[in-house]
Amino acid sequence: MSVHEDSEEYHANYDDNKNDKKHDKIFKTLLQDKNEMAKFLNHFIGLNINPNDLELQNPNFITKTYKYNQADILYKLKDRNVYYLIEQQTCVDYSMAYRILNYCVETIRLAIKDENINNKFYKFPKIIPIVIYIGNNKWTASTSFSDCEVEYPDLNFNSLETKFKLIDINNFEIEALLMLKTMIANTMILEKSKNNDEVIENLKKITNNFTDKKSEMKELKRIVSYLYEGMKNIKEILNLIKESEDDENMSTVAERLKEEYKNERLIGISQGISQGISQGIAQGISQIVKNMLNSGMLDSDILYYTKIDKKQLDKIKKEFENESK
Repeated sequence: MSVHEDSEEYHANYDDNKNDKKHDKIFKTLLQDKNEMAKFLNHFIGLNINPNDLELQNPNFITKTYKYNQADILYKLKDRNVYYLIEQQTCVDYSMAYRILNYCVETIRLAIKDENINNKFYKFPKIIPIVIYIGNNKWTASTSFSDCEVEYPDLNFNSLETKFKLIDINNFEIEALLMLKTMIANTMILEKSKNNDEVIENLKKITNNFTDKKSEMKELKRIVSYLYEGMKNIKEILNLIKESEDDENMSTVAERLKEEYKNERLIGISQGISQGISQGIAQGISQIVKNMLNSGMLDSDILYYTKIDKKQLDKIKKEFENESK
């Protein structure tokens, strides 16, 4: 697996403001592999495509007018005027139906070029738009442009009926994704992980499910190093994946790592609370609680370690939920 844009590799710096771009990049990179793309289309769209029948198009195929909103991936079916347009989203975008409409129109415009379309036998290219959504909240935006138009009851048909196929990872259970045995599915599983413990547990499930252990471990290591570079103990995670590649049981590796995280988290919580209280900084305590919520800790544990009351916790939880939307 390689990244084709500016020869970039999996070494992006960890920055909350760049996380979405990192997630976009990993899916875009995986889908540039024809084998992965064929498996993706065959399972999620219900097709039966041979990888050799797919032709990856230049990303600049989409009009420069929308260069800041380009679709991530565009494939053409060999010897046929059929295109698969893939867009990946980390958050709900209520303009997506409009964006997809633009992508489809521009793809058709550039595909027909100078062809003679003014005859009754000409058939325009078919564009199949697909949106992969990996956000934590359920997708709530419309998948059809006609739903976004103003209502006009006197008209008994939709003037513009452009739809896209939505692949929402929230609709798939981890066990179902494991059955696919593809790197796209494995990446979706990691995206569904809400905290460090879940990342470790899901890594165990993924590696135990490998059939070609050596090559798949190599790909997994690159994905993990890219997605979680800013995660504490990332070097230990990568080393332990390497150990499991050398035939150590991944379950043992995962248990060791979970114990390290548990101890480190409790120590960090204790130190953070002591420092925050000693400085008398309410904002510091609030952030500590939000970090604990983000790591999936129970309310009872948060109240025990922070010594705040239930009313304070409820207030911080409300702030955390609003920030997470």
